[in-house]
Amino acid sequence: MESIERLIYFIQTTYSVNPLVFLFFYVLSIPIYWYGWYLVALGFIKRSWQRIAWGITINRFAWFLPYLYVVTQGNDLPKWFWVSLFALLLSSSLLFVTKIRTHQVPREINWLMTKLGLIK
Repeated sequence: MESIERLIYFIQTTYSVNPLVFLFFYVLSIPIYWYGWYLVALGFIKRSWQRIAWGITINRFAWFLPYLYVVTQGNDLPKWFWVSLFALLLSSSLLFVTKIRTHQVPREINWLMTKLGLIK
């Protein structure tokens, strides 16, 4: 128990971030994260590309929500963190938009949905 308290104190003093607030955002984002996956599945079942796009957007936002707190409130984050973060966001956004615009669905997903009897 003492080691956990030391870790929390270390995180608070080093990065100026309260781990309990991070945990709050993390727990809060769990139902939003799964709702995004629900919309993706529903979009595949109903062949609605708009639902798939919204589901992925909601899912990615919920995944990023706790880290958004760290990014906006944290101090002394290393430069490689910022470079990695923006590179990840830029590349994943470009790939996402490209796949949605060209209506590319991986073969594995089509195969799985056929096996489950969701599509013919």
